[in-house]
Amino acid sequence: MNAPVRLAGSASLLPGRPVETRPLVEAAMPGRDAESLAARIGIRTRHFADPADTVARVGAQVLGAALADAGLPATALRRIVLVNSHGGDHPIPATVNALLGEMGLHDVVGGFDLNNACTGFVSAVDAAARMVATGEGPVAVVVVELLSRWISPAQPRSYVVLGDAAAALVLTEAGGPGALLAADFGNDARKLAAVTLAHGAFTGADEKIVFGAPGPDFFEYAVDGLTTSVRRVLDRAGMATTDVDWWAFHQPNGELLDAFLSALGLPEDRTVRVVDTIGSVGAASAACTLDRLLATRPVRTGQTLMLCGVGAGASRGAVLLRVER
Repeated sequence: MNAPVRLAGSASLLPGRPVETRPLVEAAMPGRDAESLAARIGIRTRHFADPADTVARVGAQVLGAALADAGLPATALRRIVLVNSHGGDHPIPATVNALLGEMGLHDVVGGFDLNNACTGFVSAVDAAARMVATGEGPVAVVVVELLSRWISPAQPRSYVVLGDAAAALVLTEAGGPGALLAADFGNDARKLAAVTLAHGAFTGADEKIVFGAPGPDFFEYAVDGLTTSVRRVLDRAGMATTDVDWWAFHQPNGELLDAFLSALGLPEDRTVRVVDTIGSVGAASAACTLDRLLATRPVRTGQTLMLCGVGAGASRGAVLLRVER
């Protein structure tokens, strides 16, 4: 595979207010040592969006910043893929319509919502790159997760790690070496109950995100899923882990990021750690990692970049890109 595509612009943001781990632990786990738990999960702070924030409004804001980084007007876009794990602002119509309305793009840009849990951003980049490679670009991928709306002290495991974040990536036709080189995705319904958020219309309840799998099982399937997709991508590209210059991981918590790096034999300086300051932010995690990587590391044209994640479902995925900036 060699689908030509260029990483033209990116942006990320943390909506609302910063929230430290301590008060969340005190509310959800009375008597638990908050400092030791924060050190174990590797999360010190995260952001909780303001009540007035919507997926569409936050998405329009971060997309505007990514377009500015790309030097493109919004009207240059052919498609917008809006990624979200909790159903957006409403099930019908797709929330991307409201995002387009926020930007004043009425019937001039196509779009759709995409949900593949925490693997959603990786899935959307794969789909967007293929659109661009077939002449349907530029394409923007926007991911907004407002997970604080779906947590409660009654579910301590999700309450102390989840937060809110958004990011956007603009992909355009390559004028040089930029390309999608290889990709791999998989879904395993045997792990459906590992992480769930039920549909309130069916249950009539105030639903919250539940971590259903025991901690060790959750840890094992996350590491196995991510490394499976990465190794399949490397095999298809005829490369080794050491051949990849940069890595943008989904970061569920600090322990798992360390486990991903260890399983792949990678030093941490090949990626950038964000989970300590933004928390576990669903599909926005890999997207924020990518934006921070592009902004703070010497990522150059011609280098390779692996974008990878694992999520509920269970879902897994990885894409290998040759960078053109």
